[in-house]
Amino acid sequence: MPTFEVDDSGTLSLAGYEAPKTRSDIYDVDKRWHESPEGLRFAMEDCPALMEAVHNIYSRYWMGDGPRGARTSKQRKLIDRVIEQTRHLASDPEDGMGLWFMMMGPETFQEVLVADVNDWLSSDIDWTWDDTSGISLPLNGQDAAYEYLKDLPANEMDAIGIVLVEGDVPGSSYYAAELTSPPQRATAAARALGRPLEFTALWPAQRPTRATHS
Repeated sequence: MPTFEVDDSGTLSLAGYEAPKTRSDIYDVDKRWHESPEGLRFAMEDCPALMEAVHNIYSRYWMGDGPRGARTSKQRKLIDRVIEQTRHLASDPEDGMGLWFMMMGPETFQEVLVADVNDWLSSDIDWTWDDTSGISLPLNGQDAAYEYLKDLPANEMDAIGIVLVEGDVPGSSYYAAELTSPPQRATAAARALGRPLEFTALWPAQRPTRATHS
């Protein structure tokens, strides 16, 4: 039974929702991207965030700066070779990346570029810089509650006491489901409708920060 927590302003959050943590949680990258340069290029065309990440990796090598993550001695030797090759290519990734991919053999691709992209995918989401505008996955419990409840029939929302807020003031990015009736009454109303929903009040000390989308 899904449980929704309501804070003292009425905002609902889905209890126990595990928010995405890493970039691999929020970006839909083709599962075969790591098999070949062609597979990576295909995945990049499908995922703008990955495209930007690989462009940044290229630029870092062009400037002579290798990866910051842990690498084996074998990988370090290959990285030095990639740095030397990349410095002779165009500074703009759009112009140099085609030849860059062609210059990489299967071993270098796997040991260097795949490792770099895996570092990026497994890193924590940077909520300031990463593009989350096109992400359909709820990013927090408040988003999850909104997505779960927004398709309830209007008459059921009215009976339970749920209202959807899509921008509480002009220009606001606040989207949420809010509860206008006491949690116990809302739970009873939901069950009367055959909806296995439970609503529970949060203590003020546990109240989550109202989320917004950039």
